[in-house]
Amino acid sequence: MSKTAVMFSGIDGLDNVEQRDAALLIPEVRLRLEEAHDLLLGYSNGNVSLIDYSKTSQEVFQASLSLKAMLGAVTHVGLYDRLMKFHPTPDYLVGCSLGDSARIACSGAMTFEQIMLGTYLFGLHGETIQGSSVVCVKSLINPLSPEEIKAIESRGLYIAVYQTPKHFLVGGPNEILQAWCSDPTTQSLYGLRPLCDKPLHSKAMNETTAYTFKHFGAVNIQDWEVPMVSTALCKLIETREDLLEDMNANMTGSVYWHQTYRWMIEELGVRKFINIGPAETLIRFHERMDLITSVDAVDSLQAEDRQYSPIIKARGTSPSQFLIAP
Repeated sequence: MSKTAVMFSGIDGLDNVEQRDAALLIPEVRLRLEEAHDLLLGYSNGNVSLIDYSKTSQEVFQASLSLKAMLGAVTHVGLYDRLMKFHPTPDYLVGCSLGDSARIACSGAMTFEQIMLGTYLFGLHGETIQGSSVVCVKSLINPLSPEEIKAIESRGLYIAVYQTPKHFLVGGPNEILQAWCSDPTTQSLYGLRPLCDKPLHSKAMNETTAYTFKHFGAVNIQDWEVPMVSTALCKLIETREDLLEDMNANMTGSVYWHQTYRWMIEELGVRKFINIGPAETLIRFHERMDLITSVDAVDSLQAEDRQYSPIIKARGTSPSQFLIAP
C-alpha cells in the first residue's frame, strides 16, 4: 500500500513575499500567528506582531533570524492545521531546518508553545554569530562527487545541506567562503547564490544549540501520533533518544535531503508528498532526482474549501511531464 508524507520547508520556505501573503489568507495560519504573538510578549522587547513582520520588505524580513525562524515554523504549523481539516493523517512527517520545528509540533511530540519558543531562542542566539555564511550551489556539469566534497572540505568549508545530486548548500568562514566562490575553477563548475549570513547546519552552531536547550527548560517529549523521519540521520525517529539526537544533529550537522527522499520512496513506499508551502519546491526537487517512480505533489498554499489544487503529478524526471490534474 502506498504511503503519504508531509514535507515541511526549511529556512527559505517563506522568502518570497507572494508566498507569505498567500499564507496570511489562510485562517488557520493567522490563528497560529496570533497565538505565537502572545508567546512572544514574554520573550522579546516590545509588542512584536508576526503578521506585521510577514508583510515587511525583504530587507527587514531577512534581518532578524529569530523572527524569521519563528514566523516560518508557526506558519507551517498553521498550514498543517488547515491540511488536517480536509486530508487524512499522513503516514510520515519530514522536515529540514525550521521545518523540523513544525514537524515536531505537528507530530504531537512537543507542544506548540515549547517548540515555538525553542525556535525563537535558537534564532535569537544565532543572531549573535558573525563571520560565517551559507551559499546555494548548483553544479553546472556533474553531480556532486565524493572527490568534490573532499576538495570543498579541504578548503575549510562544509556541505550544509544535500538538496539534490546537483544542488547543495556550502558554508564556512566568510573570508574562506568568498575566496572559494571567487575562484575561477569554482565559477566554472558551479552557479552560486548567497543564502544566509549564519553558519547553519554546522558545529559553529554548537553554542547556539547549547543556549537553546539551557534556556528552553525541561524538554518534555510526549508519545507522538504521527511517525517522523529525520533528514539529518536519514531514518525513522522511533524513540525519545532518537528525537533528541535528531534535534541536535539538525542544528549542528549536515542535512541529507535527497538521500532521505530517495530512502522514503524506496524503503518506506511513499508515493504522495504534500509540501507544506509552495509545491514548486517539491516539483523541482523530484525533477532533479534520478527516479523512475511517480509521485503526487500537493501545494498546501492552494488549499480552498475541500480541494487541494493544483495537484501536480510528477512522472519520471522530465519537466514536460509535470501535469496539472483537473
